[in-house]
Amino acid sequence: MEKTIKDLGECKKEMLVVLTNDEIQDRLEKAYLNILPNINLKGFRKGKVPINVVKRLYGKEIEEDSLKEYAAEIFNNYVKENELKVIGEPNIHNIDKDNNGATITYHYFAYPEFDLGEYKGIQIFEPIHSVSDEEIDKRIETIRYSYGKFEEVQTIENEDCLVKIKLDELDKETLVPILGKSEETQVYLKSDTVIKELKENLIGKTIGDSFIFNPHKYDNHSPDTNYSVKVLSITQNIPAELNSELISNITQGRLTTYEELREELGYEIQDEWNEKSRMKMEDQIIEKLTEINDFDVPQHMVYSTSIKLAADVLGYNDKKKEIDQQKLFNVAKDLEPLSKKLVKWSFIKEKIANKENIEIEEYDVENLAEKYYQNLDIKTASKKILENEQIVSKLLERKVLDFLLDFAITTESSFEDLENPVANEDIEHEDSEVHDHDNCDDPTHHHNLEHFDETEEATEIANKEENNEE
Repeated sequence: MEKTIKDLGECKKEMLVVLTNDEIQDRLEKAYLNILPNINLKGFRKGKVPINVVKRLYGKEIEEDSLKEYAAEIFNNYVKENELKVIGEPNIHNIDKDNNGATITYHYFAYPEFDLGEYKGIQIFEPIHSVSDEEIDKRIETIRYSYGKFEEVQTIENEDCLVKIKLDELDKETLVPILGKSEETQVYLKSDTVIKELKENLIGKTIGDSFIFNPHKYDNHSPDTNYSVKVLSITQNIPAELNSELISNITQGRLTTYEELREELGYEIQDEWNEKSRMKMEDQIIEKLTEINDFDVPQHMVYSTSIKLAADVLGYNDKKKEIDQQKLFNVAKDLEPLSKKLVKWSFIKEKIANKENIEIEEYDVENLAEKYYQNLDIKTASKKILENEQIVSKLLERKVLDFLLDFAITTESSFEDLENPVANEDIEHEDSEVHDHDNCDDPTHHHNLEHFDETEEATEIANKEENNEE
């Protein structure tokens, strides 16, 4: 048996295996013997058809199936013997059998080979933010509105209104409503998801008023369609009075005074900023490591990642939404550079984890189980988490990033300066305080799983379990 490996680029490999007649003959004979008892042919008793007749009628198919099975076995043994890391299953590209034996051609993707660059002591900016009274005031206002009551009004005077509108799609040329292209929906003007220009058009309108609106002019992801927008009803949100009863209600009895609530909200908002800071630092680490480590990645992984990201951007993960394939591919194309970076990071992350023996421990899983599966015992919940590859992958990524952040060297900056490259260059030359995370006593630098709120899969699965039980 002779094997030849050829590099086809972007982690794709071609392996040629040449087998002699002696190496395949026993296999083929066994294949015939195994299938003979099951052959049922007119004029012969079942299992008694002469082998030469079977070879003449079914020989090609039997030998092809036997060689495919043998080819898979050869490849699996080769991977085990050489401890190769292969991505996905190999493609048996061709099996060419002749009088001398057979030649098998495989195409497969191997893990990229690269020497891991330095990953300890990466210099990054750490954005710092102190919560202001204005932020707490805004959060309190949000609470008051969320517990407020809606009252019917005739005119949209401000963004506190929930407006029911009728959308009629219009013909592009005649601007006449298209039959069957009408829907009713509700719009809360205070929501950040509502197009700014739509809000501006609605404010001042009364019940029965209408206007023409094309969302594509203000949002490229929206359809290039003219709509007639008619106001059907208006209710205004009257914010609730923030008294001790409401404070006790929203905090499950823990707090009763306005001062206590402000203090807790301050801590809550600060935690959110700290998590944003961590995410910014993680982004910098990933950016630098993907720049330092230059290697090819499988193009099919980049493509599939781009499609998934594009589906997220366009909201196509909602199965009710009709998919525009051309738009999906166009957005995916724009996202290819980001996708390539994410695929590279996945290999870098795994290599660091292996080198530093970073593994998911029992307590990691149990902490997550206690947080998201409170209706299940720890053993059952932990099993469900470990069965979900996405959650396991995110847990490991969190631990790798914890490790990298512990060794990172950070320079404090504001969030605004971090978004401004020119300001960053100035900060680098200032005598800013530099922190080594190994010696830092600041609790915001302790990266643990208690802040692992981004595990959306865990939340989703836990919710499904609760629904199933109900």
